[in-house]
Amino acid sequence: MKKICFVLLFINFSLLGFAQTSDEYIKKGNIKHEQKDYRGAIIEYSKAIDLDQNNALAFYNRGTSKIKIEEYYAAIIDFTKAIELNPDYFQAFNNRGIAKNHTGDYPGSIADHTKAIQLKADNASAYYNRGLTFVETKDYNAAIADHTKAIEFNPNYSLAYINRGIVKRKTNDINGALADFNMAININPNDVEAYVNRGLTKKLQKDAKGALSDFNKAVEINPENAAALYSRGVEKTDMKDYVGAIADLSKAILLNPEADMYYNRGIAKAGIKDFTGAIEDFTRSIGFDPKDSEPYLNRAAAKLGTALKELKESACADIRKAMELGNPNASELLKKFCK
Repeated sequence: MKKICFVLLFINFSLLGFAQTSDEYIKKGNIKHEQKDYRGAIIEYSKAIDLDQNNALAFYNRGTSKIKIEEYYAAIIDFTKAIELNPDYFQAFNNRGIAKNHTGDYPGSIADHTKAIQLKADNASAYYNRGLTFVETKDYNAAIADHTKAIEFNPNYSLAYINRGIVKRKTNDINGALADFNMAININPNDVEAYVNRGLTKKLQKDAKGALSDFNKAVEINPENAAALYSRGVEKTDMKDYVGAIADLSKAILLNPEADMYYNRGIAKAGIKDFTGAIEDFTRSIGFDPKDSEPYLNRAAAKLGTALKELKESACADIRKAMELGNPNASELLKKFCK
């Protein structure tokens, strides 16, 4: 499961002065944005723009609300207009960079964050966000450098520590990753993401008890966090606590269903010989990602596990599909079970 948290810069109108009529609409938009009524906020900002086409703040805040509802291309248009009206608008460059990242325009995203940094050299959020884009381009050294710079300007930047830790883990700097997650937890002892990532890193060290302890803490802090429940469910499966794993993964699926959740619950169900349930879960996982070979292979194993002769032919079809998708273990299973 992948999670990236960008830092949007939102400007409250009360800090600036504009004509009274436009002022009221922007204030209403800000209230709705803060209440997470982003579509309502967009309507209010649009009214402000109708009254003042040169209102850079209204375009900027409308773009920020559009990012929240994942209208990235529309957000880019608004930020571009804000920049036209105010070429030194570093917040607009920062947020346009975020929107461009979401559309896959990584060079454009990096360029915008770089411009934001040029306009405000101590802009920790621009360094942080550019670092996230460098991760997408797999330029991990640049990503670490940017997160480090963000921390330099904001020593309590827990998100920067977490994401730098994730990058360090990708580059096999396990001790460095753990140090960063520890720092994030020191800054915010209730940071669920920091505990989940520290647990995942401990798992790489074969520290199953330490990993489970961190996942337990994450779930304790937020029992509705799907990533924490998923990670703990996978760990319980590895520890052969299949019943506990099924409970965690089932709750994670209710909160935010994903292919890996169904796949791993299928593994846990197979562990208690609930092959029918496992087949159903592997099928759901395939529905999310038909190009992943592992669910096909495990669904075949579950079908064979039922010992029902009528399922053997479809099990062999699953093995052949896994082999077609490049699974390295499929050929051997085909020879063994599908002669």
